[in-house]
Amino acid sequence: MGLFMGIMRALALFSLGGLALVSVVVEAQSLEEMVNSALSHDAEVKSYVFLEQSSAAKVQSAKWQFYPTPSLNLQSAVSGYDDDVSEQVITFSLKQPLWNAGRLQAGVDSAKVEMAIQKNVTDTKRLDLAKKVVSAYGQWWVAHRKLLSWDQALKIHQKLTQQVGRRVDIGVSAKSDLSLAQGRLSATQAERNLAFSQEQVALDDLKFLTGIKTMDLMSAAQLPLLKPSLTAFETLLSKALLNSIDIKQAQAEAERGLVEQLFQKSSVWPQVYLQADRQVGDFNQSGFAPSNKVFIGFSSDLRAGLSFETDNETSMAAYSATLSKIDSETMRVTRELRSSLTLLIASDERQQALSSARSSAEQGYLSSNRQFKAGRKDWQELLNSARELAQADAQWIEAYGTYLVASWQILLDTQGLSFLSGVTNDG
Repeated sequence: MGLFMGIMRALALFSLGGLALVSVVVEAQSLEEMVNSALSHDAEVKSYVFLEQSSAAKVQSAKWQFYPTPSLNLQSAVSGYDDDVSEQVITFSLKQPLWNAGRLQAGVDSAKVEMAIQKNVTDTKRLDLAKKVVSAYGQWWVAHRKLLSWDQALKIHQKLTQQVGRRVDIGVSAKSDLSLAQGRLSATQAERNLAFSQEQVALDDLKFLTGIKTMDLMSAAQLPLLKPSLTAFETLLSKALLNSIDIKQAQAEAERGLVEQLFQKSSVWPQVYLQADRQVGDFNQSGFAPSNKVFIGFSSDLRAGLSFETDNETSMAAYSATLSKIDSETMRVTRELRSSLTLLIASDERQQALSSARSSAEQGYLSSNRQFKAGRKDWQELLNSARELAQADAQWIEAYGTYLVASWQILLDTQGLSFLSGVTNDG
Protein backbone atom coordinates (compact mmCIF):
# COMPACT_ATOMS: atom_id res chain seq x y z
CA MET A 1 0.00 0.00 0.00
CA GLY A 2 3.06 2.28 0.07
CA LEU A 3 2.49 3.76 -3.40
CA PHE A 4 -1.26 4.16 -2.90
CA MET A 5 -0.93 5.80 0.51
CA GLY A 6 1.86 8.05 -0.74
CA ILE A 7 -0.48 9.42 -3.39
CA MET A 8 -3.49 9.74 -1.15
CA ARG A 9 -1.53 11.63 1.50
CA ALA A 10 -0.86 14.29 -1.14
CA LEU A 11 -4.60 14.93 -1.51
CA ALA A 12 -7.05 16.90 0.67
CA LEU A 13 -10.83 16.56 0.68
CA PHE A 14 -13.37 19.28 0.01
CA SER A 15 -16.92 19.30 -1.41
CA LEU A 16 -18.32 20.69 -4.67
CA GLY A 17 -21.91 20.56 -5.93
CA GLY A 18 -22.85 17.51 -3.86
CA LEU A 19 -19.71 15.65 -4.95
CA ALA A 20 -16.65 14.84 -2.91
CA LEU A 21 -13.62 16.36 -4.59
CA VAL A 22 -9.95 15.93 -3.74
CA SER A 23 -7.35 18.53 -4.62
CA VAL A 24 -3.62 18.64 -4.10
CA VAL A 25 -2.32 20.66 -1.19
CA VAL A 26 1.37 20.73 -2.10
CA GLU A 27 2.36 22.40 -5.40
CA ALA A 28 -1.28 22.42 -6.50
CA GLN A 29 -0.60 25.22 -8.98
CA SER A 30 1.75 23.29 -11.24
CA LEU A 31 -0.98 21.76 -13.41
CA GLU A 32 -2.73 25.13 -13.57
CA GLU A 33 0.57 26.69 -14.61
CA MET A 34 0.86 24.17 -17.43
CA VAL A 35 -2.65 24.98 -18.66
CA ASN A 36 -1.98 28.72 -18.36
CA SER A 37 1.28 28.36 -20.23
CA ALA A 38 -0.42 26.36 -22.98
CA LEU A 39 -3.14 28.99 -23.37
CA SER A 40 -0.61 31.79 -23.67
CA HIS A 41 1.75 29.77 -25.87
CA ASP A 42 -0.59 28.22 -28.43
CA ALA A 43 -0.48 30.10 -31.75
CA GLU A 44 -3.99 29.06 -32.79
CA VAL A 45 -5.50 30.39 -29.56
CA LYS A 46 -3.60 33.64 -30.07
CA SER A 47 -5.00 34.02 -33.58
CA TYR A 48 -8.55 33.54 -32.30
CA VAL A 49 -7.95 36.09 -29.55
CA PHE A 50 -6.95 38.63 -32.23
CA LEU A 51 -10.08 37.77 -34.20
CA GLU A 52 -12.10 38.33 -31.03
CA GLN A 53 -10.49 41.75 -30.63
CA SER A 54 -11.32 42.51 -34.26
CA SER A 55 -14.97 41.64 -33.57
CA ALA A 56 -14.98 44.00 -30.59
CA ALA A 57 -13.66 46.79 -32.82
CA LYS A 58 -16.50 46.14 -35.27
CA VAL A 59 -19.01 46.71 -32.46
CA GLN A 60 -17.50 50.12 -31.81
CA SER A 61 -17.56 50.85 -35.54
CA ALA A 62 -21.27 49.99 -35.68
CA LYS A 63 -21.97 52.36 -32.78
CA TRP A 64 -20.26 55.21 -34.65
CA GLN A 65 -22.96 54.97 -37.33
CA PHE A 66 -25.30 56.88 -35.00
CA TYR A 67 -23.03 59.93 -35.11
CA PRO A 68 -22.81 62.61 -37.88
CA THR A 69 -20.80 61.66 -40.93
CA PRO A 70 -18.50 64.41 -42.24
CA SER A 71 -17.44 64.64 -45.88
CA LEU A 72 -15.26 67.03 -47.86
CA ASN A 73 -15.53 67.59 -51.61
CA LEU A 74 -12.98 69.71 -53.49
CA GLN A 75 -13.15 70.35 -57.25
CA SER A 76 -10.73 72.39 -59.36
CA ALA A 77 -11.70 73.37 -62.92
CA VAL A 78 -8.97 72.95 -65.52
CA SER A 79 -10.96 73.94 -68.63
CA GLY A 80 -14.35 75.20 -69.81
CA TYR A 81 -14.89 77.85 -67.14
CA ASP A 82 -15.18 81.63 -67.27
CA ASP A 83 -12.36 83.79 -65.95
CA ASP A 84 -14.61 85.66 -63.54
CA VAL A 85 -15.98 82.57 -61.74
CA SER A 86 -14.33 80.40 -59.15
CA GLU A 87 -11.69 77.97 -60.31
CA GLN A 88 -12.19 75.89 -57.21
CA VAL A 89 -15.27 74.80 -55.27
CA ILE A 90 -15.09 73.32 -51.77
CA THR A 91 -18.10 71.69 -50.13
CA PHE A 92 -18.07 70.48 -46.55
CA SER A 93 -21.05 68.34 -45.45
CA LEU A 94 -22.25 66.92 -42.18
CA LYS A 95 -24.92 64.21 -42.41
CA GLN A 96 -26.83 63.09 -39.30
CA PRO A 97 -29.22 60.09 -39.40
CA LEU A 98 -32.55 60.87 -37.71
CA TRP A 99 -34.65 57.73 -38.22
CA ASN A 100 -33.98 54.41 -39.93
CA ALA A 101 -36.58 51.98 -38.52
CA GLY A 102 -33.97 50.39 -36.26
CA ARG A 103 -31.46 49.53 -39.00
CA LEU A 104 -28.48 51.09 -37.21
CA GLN A 105 -29.34 49.38 -33.92
CA ALA A 106 -29.68 46.11 -35.79
CA GLY A 107 -26.16 46.70 -37.10
CA VAL A 108 -24.86 47.15 -33.54
CA ASP A 109 -26.72 44.08 -32.33
CA SER A 110 -25.38 42.08 -35.26
CA ALA A 111 -21.81 43.13 -34.45
CA LYS A 112 -22.31 42.14 -30.79
CA VAL A 113 -23.64 38.75 -31.79
CA GLU A 114 -20.68 38.18 -34.11
CA MET A 115 -18.36 39.12 -31.25
CA ALA A 116 -20.11 36.60 -28.96
CA ILE A 117 -19.83 33.92 -31.63
CA GLN A 118 -16.13 34.60 -32.07
CA LYS A 119 -15.63 34.51 -28.29
CA ASN A 120 -17.31 31.10 -28.17
CA VAL A 121 -14.94 29.86 -30.88
CA THR A 122 -11.98 31.13 -28.85
CA ASP A 123 -13.32 29.55 -25.66
CA THR A 124 -13.78 26.24 -27.48
CA LYS A 125 -10.14 26.28 -28.55
CA ARG A 126 -9.07 27.11 -24.99
CA LEU A 127 -11.14 24.30 -23.49
CA ASP A 128 -9.92 21.76 -26.06
CA LEU A 129 -6.34 22.77 -25.36
CA ALA A 130 -6.85 22.45 -21.59
CA LYS A 131 -8.25 18.94 -22.11
CA LYS A 132 -5.21 18.02 -24.20
CA VAL A 133 -2.89 19.22 -21.42
CA VAL A 134 -4.85 17.27 -18.80
CA SER A 135 -4.81 14.15 -20.97
CA ALA A 136 -1.06 14.46 -21.63
CA TYR A 137 -0.42 15.01 -17.93
CA GLY A 138 -2.49 11.92 -17.08
CA GLN A 139 -0.51 9.86 -19.59
CA TRP A 140 2.74 11.13 -18.10
CA TRP A 141 1.59 10.37 -14.56
CA VAL A 142 0.60 6.81 -15.46
CA ALA A 143 3.86 6.16 -17.30
CA HIS A 144 5.94 7.76 -14.54
CA ARG A 145 4.25 5.72 -11.81
CA LYS A 146 4.63 2.56 -13.88
CA LEU A 147 8.31 3.35 -14.30
CA LEU A 148 8.76 3.66 -10.53
CA SER A 149 6.83 0.41 -10.02
CA TRP A 150 8.81 -1.52 -12.61
CA ASP A 151 12.07 -0.11 -11.21
CA GLN A 152 11.15 -1.62 -7.86
CA ALA A 153 10.15 -4.91 -9.50
CA LEU A 154 13.42 -4.91 -11.46
CA LYS A 155 15.43 -4.68 -8.25
CA ILE A 156 13.48 -7.60 -6.80
CA HIS A 157 14.04 -9.75 -9.90
CA GLN A 158 17.72 -8.82 -10.07
CA LYS A 159 18.15 -9.88 -6.45
CA LEU A 160 16.29 -13.16 -7.02
CA THR A 161 18.28 -13.89 -10.18
CA GLN A 162 21.52 -13.39 -8.25
CA GLN A 163 20.28 -15.74 -5.54
CA VAL A 164 19.36 -18.40 -8.10
CA GLY A 165 22.74 -17.94 -9.75
CA ARG A 166 24.48 -18.64 -6.45
CA ARG A 167 22.26 -21.70 -5.90
CA VAL A 168 23.24 -23.02 -9.35
CA ASP A 169 26.94 -22.42 -8.58
CA ILE A 170 26.78 -24.54 -5.45
CA GLY A 171 24.68 -27.21 -7.17
CA VAL A 172 21.44 -26.67 -5.23
CA SER A 173 19.41 -25.57 -8.28
CA ALA A 174 19.40 -26.61 -11.93
CA LYS A 175 20.54 -24.35 -14.74
CA SER A 176 16.96 -24.28 -16.03
CA ASP A 177 16.03 -22.43 -12.85
CA LEU A 178 18.53 -19.72 -13.71
CA SER A 179 17.16 -19.51 -17.25
CA LEU A 180 13.66 -19.02 -15.85
CA ALA A 181 14.83 -16.31 -13.47
CA GLN A 182 16.75 -14.55 -16.23
CA GLY A 183 13.69 -14.74 -18.50
CA ARG A 184 11.54 -13.12 -15.82
CA LEU A 185 14.22 -10.47 -15.33
CA SER A 186 14.33 -9.72 -19.07
CA ALA A 187 10.54 -9.44 -19.22
CA THR A 188 10.57 -7.03 -16.28
CA GLN A 189 13.33 -4.99 -17.92
CA ALA A 190 11.26 -4.78 -21.11
CA GLU A 191 8.23 -3.49 -19.18
CA ARG A 192 10.45 -0.94 -17.45
CA ASN A 193 11.88 0.25 -20.77
CA LEU A 194 8.37 0.55 -22.23
CA ALA A 195 7.22 2.66 -19.28
CA PHE A 196 10.29 4.88 -19.68
CA SER A 197 9.61 5.49 -23.38
CA GLN A 198 5.92 6.21 -22.65
CA GLU A 199 6.96 8.71 -19.98
CA GLN A 200 9.27 10.51 -22.40
CA VAL A 201 6.62 10.65 -25.14
CA ALA A 202 4.05 12.10 -22.74
CA LEU A 203 6.61 14.57 -21.39
CA ASP A 204 7.46 15.69 -24.92
CA ASP A 205 3.74 16.20 -25.59
CA LEU A 206 3.45 18.35 -22.47
CA LYS A 207 6.46 20.43 -23.50
CA PHE A 208 5.03 20.90 -26.99
CA LEU A 209 1.60 21.90 -25.69
CA THR A 210 2.79 24.22 -22.94
CA GLY A 211 5.97 25.64 -24.47
CA ILE A 212 7.80 24.86 -21.20
CA LYS A 213 11.23 23.52 -22.07
CA THR A 214 12.25 22.33 -18.60
CA MET A 215 9.63 20.61 -16.47
CA ASP A 216 9.85 19.51 -12.86
CA LEU A 217 6.64 17.55 -12.35
CA MET A 218 5.65 16.08 -9.04
CA SER A 219 4.73 12.39 -9.22
CA ALA A 220 1.80 12.67 -6.79
CA ALA A 221 -1.44 12.91 -8.73
CA GLN A 222 -2.51 16.50 -9.28
CA LEU A 223 -5.82 15.69 -10.90
CA PRO A 224 -9.03 16.11 -8.90
CA LEU A 225 -10.76 13.04 -7.55
CA LEU A 226 -14.54 12.95 -7.80
CA LYS A 227 -16.60 10.62 -5.68
CA PRO A 228 -19.14 10.04 -8.46
CA SER A 229 -22.81 9.36 -7.83
CA LEU A 230 -25.82 9.38 -10.13
CA THR A 231 -27.68 11.32 -7.43
CA ALA A 232 -25.49 14.31 -8.34
CA PHE A 233 -26.39 14.07 -12.04
CA GLU A 234 -28.98 16.87 -12.02
CA THR A 235 -26.58 19.24 -10.24
CA LEU A 236 -23.82 18.45 -12.71
CA LEU A 237 -26.21 18.68 -15.66
CA SER A 238 -27.40 22.17 -14.74
CA LYS A 239 -23.76 23.29 -14.61
CA ALA A 240 -22.91 21.52 -17.86
CA LEU A 241 -25.84 23.12 -19.70
CA LEU A 242 -24.92 26.53 -18.30
CA ASN A 243 -21.25 26.21 -19.28
CA SER A 244 -21.62 24.35 -22.59
CA ILE A 245 -19.91 26.45 -25.25
CA ASP A 246 -21.75 24.58 -28.00
CA ILE A 247 -25.11 25.55 -26.50
CA LYS A 248 -23.92 29.15 -26.11
CA GLN A 249 -22.87 29.12 -29.74
CA ALA A 250 -26.26 27.80 -30.88
CA GLN A 251 -28.00 30.47 -28.78
CA ALA A 252 -25.80 33.18 -30.31
CA GLU A 253 -26.59 31.90 -33.81
CA ALA A 254 -30.31 32.02 -32.97
CA GLU A 255 -29.90 35.61 -31.80
CA ARG A 256 -28.12 36.40 -35.05
CA GLY A 257 -31.16 35.08 -36.91
CA LEU A 258 -33.42 37.44 -34.96
CA VAL A 259 -31.15 40.39 -35.70
CA GLU A 260 -31.14 39.52 -39.39
CA GLN A 261 -34.94 39.52 -39.39
CA LEU A 262 -35.00 42.97 -37.77
CA PHE A 263 -32.51 44.24 -40.34
CA GLN A 264 -34.56 42.84 -43.23
CA LYS A 265 -37.74 44.48 -41.90
CA SER A 266 -36.06 47.85 -41.39
CA SER A 267 -34.55 47.80 -44.89
CA VAL A 268 -37.97 48.32 -46.53
CA TRP A 269 -38.35 51.69 -44.80
CA PRO A 270 -36.62 54.89 -45.99
CA GLN A 271 -33.98 56.50 -43.86
CA VAL A 272 -34.49 60.08 -42.67
CA TYR A 273 -31.43 62.26 -42.30
CA LEU A 274 -30.41 65.85 -41.66
CA GLN A 275 -27.58 67.34 -43.71
CA ALA A 276 -25.72 70.63 -43.28
CA ASP A 277 -23.49 71.92 -46.15
CA ARG A 278 -21.04 74.79 -46.42
CA GLN A 279 -19.98 75.71 -49.97
CA VAL A 280 -17.07 77.94 -50.88
CA GLY A 281 -16.91 79.02 -54.57
CA ASP A 282 -19.16 78.34 -57.54
CA PHE A 283 -18.42 77.39 -61.13
CA ASN A 284 -21.55 79.12 -62.47
CA GLN A 285 -21.47 82.60 -60.93
CA SER A 286 -18.85 85.17 -60.07
CA GLY A 287 -18.34 86.72 -56.68
CA PHE A 288 -20.01 83.79 -54.96
CA ALA A 289 -20.03 84.25 -51.21
CA PRO A 290 -19.64 81.17 -49.01
CA SER A 291 -23.08 79.74 -48.24
CA ASN A 292 -24.56 77.44 -45.64
CA LYS A 293 -27.51 75.16 -46.32
CA VAL A 294 -29.44 72.65 -44.18
CA PHE A 295 -31.43 69.81 -45.76
CA ILE A 296 -33.74 67.10 -44.53
CA GLY A 297 -33.83 64.10 -46.79
CA PHE A 298 -35.11 60.59 -47.30
CA SER A 299 -33.23 57.69 -48.86
CA SER A 300 -34.02 54.04 -49.44
CA ASP A 301 -31.96 51.02 -50.30
CA LEU A 302 -34.44 48.51 -51.65
CA ARG A 303 -33.20 45.42 -53.41
CA ALA A 304 -34.31 44.29 -56.82
CA GLY A 305 -37.94 43.24 -57.10
CA LEU A 306 -39.31 41.74 -53.91
CA SER A 307 -36.07 40.04 -52.88
CA PHE A 308 -36.42 41.48 -49.38
CA GLU A 309 -39.33 39.08 -48.86
CA THR A 310 -37.25 36.05 -49.77
CA ASP A 311 -34.40 37.36 -47.61
CA ASN A 312 -36.81 37.57 -44.69
CA GLU A 313 -38.01 34.03 -45.30
CA THR A 314 -34.40 32.85 -45.44
CA SER A 315 -33.54 34.45 -42.09
CA MET A 316 -36.71 33.00 -40.49
CA ALA A 317 -35.78 29.52 -41.67
CA ALA A 318 -32.24 29.95 -40.37
CA TYR A 319 -33.62 31.07 -37.01
CA SER A 320 -35.86 27.99 -36.78
CA ALA A 321 -32.87 25.79 -37.60
CA THR A 322 -30.80 27.31 -34.79
CA LEU A 323 -33.64 26.72 -32.30
CA SER A 324 -33.57 23.07 -33.27
CA LYS A 325 -29.81 23.08 -32.88
CA ILE A 326 -30.15 24.38 -29.29
CA ASP A 327 -32.46 21.46 -28.48
CA SER A 328 -30.09 19.04 -30.18
CA GLU A 329 -27.06 20.35 -28.27
CA THR A 330 -28.98 20.20 -24.99
CA MET A 331 -29.86 16.57 -25.62
CA ARG A 332 -26.27 15.78 -26.60
CA VAL A 333 -24.80 17.36 -23.47
CA THR A 334 -27.34 15.50 -21.31
CA ARG A 335 -26.65 12.17 -22.99
CA GLU A 336 -22.85 12.52 -22.94
CA LEU A 337 -22.75 13.69 -19.32
CA ARG A 338 -24.86 10.74 -18.13
CA SER A 339 -22.65 8.37 -20.13
CA SER A 340 -19.47 9.97 -18.76
CA LEU A 341 -20.75 9.85 -15.19
CA THR A 342 -21.80 6.20 -15.54
CA LEU A 343 -18.39 5.27 -16.95
CA LEU A 344 -16.71 7.27 -14.21
CA ILE A 345 -18.62 5.33 -11.54
CA ALA A 346 -17.58 2.06 -13.19
CA SER A 347 -14.00 3.34 -13.41
CA ASP A 348 -14.08 4.29 -9.74
CA GLU A 349 -15.26 0.82 -8.76
CA ARG A 350 -12.58 -0.74 -10.97
CA GLN A 351 -9.71 1.26 -9.52
CA GLN A 352 -10.93 0.52 -5.99
CA ALA A 353 -11.10 -3.19 -6.77
CA LEU A 354 -7.62 -3.08 -8.31
CA SER A 355 -6.39 -1.18 -5.27
CA SER A 356 -7.60 -4.04 -3.06
CA ALA A 357 -6.02 -6.55 -5.44
CA ARG A 358 -2.76 -4.63 -5.33
CA SER A 359 -2.84 -4.56 -1.52
CA SER A 360 -3.41 -8.32 -1.46
CA ALA A 361 -0.57 -8.87 -3.93
CA GLU A 362 1.75 -6.75 -1.79
CA GLN A 363 0.83 -8.67 1.34
CA GLY A 364 1.28 -11.93 -0.58
CA TYR A 365 4.75 -10.91 -1.72
CA LEU A 366 5.80 -9.84 1.78
CA SER A 367 4.50 -13.14 3.19
CA SER A 368 6.27 -15.17 0.51
CA ASN A 369 9.50 -13.26 1.15
CA ARG A 370 9.35 -14.01 4.89
CA GLN A 371 8.59 -17.69 4.29
CA PHE A 372 11.32 -17.89 1.66
CA LYS A 373 13.86 -16.57 4.14
CA ALA A 374 12.56 -19.05 6.69
CA GLY A 375 12.93 -21.88 4.18
CA ARG A 376 9.22 -22.68 3.96
CA LYS A 377 8.80 -21.53 0.33
CA ASP A 378 11.02 -21.98 -2.70
CA TRP A 379 12.30 -19.15 -4.88
CA GLN A 380 9.84 -19.91 -7.72
CA GLU A 381 6.90 -19.06 -5.46
CA LEU A 382 8.62 -15.86 -4.39
CA LEU A 383 9.31 -15.02 -8.04
CA ASN A 384 5.65 -15.56 -8.93
CA SER A 385 4.45 -13.35 -6.06
CA ALA A 386 6.88 -10.60 -7.15
CA ARG A 387 5.53 -10.76 -10.71
CA GLU A 388 1.92 -10.64 -9.46
CA LEU A 389 2.73 -7.59 -7.35
CA ALA A 390 4.30 -5.75 -10.31
CA GLN A 391 1.37 -6.58 -12.57
CA ALA A 392 -1.24 -5.60 -9.96
CA ASP A 393 0.62 -2.35 -9.31
CA ALA A 394 0.73 -1.49 -13.03
CA GLN A 395 -2.96 -2.30 -13.49
CA TRP A 396 -3.98 -0.12 -10.56
CA ILE A 397 -1.82 2.79 -11.74
CA GLU A 398 -3.36 2.70 -15.21
CA ALA A 399 -6.91 2.44 -13.84
CA TYR A 400 -6.33 5.20 -11.31
CA GLY A 401 -4.81 7.52 -13.92
CA THR A 402 -7.75 6.92 -16.29
CA TYR A 403 -10.19 7.60 -13.46
CA LEU A 404 -8.47 10.84 -12.49
CA VAL A 405 -8.36 12.19 -16.05
CA ALA A 406 -12.03 11.29 -16.55
CA SER A 407 -12.88 13.17 -13.35
CA TRP A 408 -11.04 16.23 -14.58
CA GLN A 409 -12.73 16.06 -17.97
CA ILE A 410 -16.17 16.08 -16.33
CA LEU A 411 -15.21 19.10 -14.23
CA LEU A 412 -14.00 20.94 -17.31
CA ASP A 413 -17.28 20.13 -19.06
CA THR A 414 -19.40 21.26 -16.11
CA GLN A 415 -17.42 24.30 -15.00
CA GLY A 416 -15.14 25.21 -17.87
CA LEU A 417 -11.77 26.82 -17.30
CA SER A 418 -13.14 28.70 -14.31
CA PHE A 419 -12.50 25.51 -12.31
CA LEU A 420 -8.80 26.31 -12.54
CA SER A 421 -8.30 29.19 -10.15
CA GLY A 422 -5.33 30.48 -12.11
CA VAL A 423 -6.93 30.31 -15.56
CA THR A 424 -8.73 33.25 -17.09
CA ASN A 425 -10.68 33.58 -20.33
CA ASP A 426 -9.56 37.05 -21.31
CA GLY A 427 -6.54 35.91 -23.30
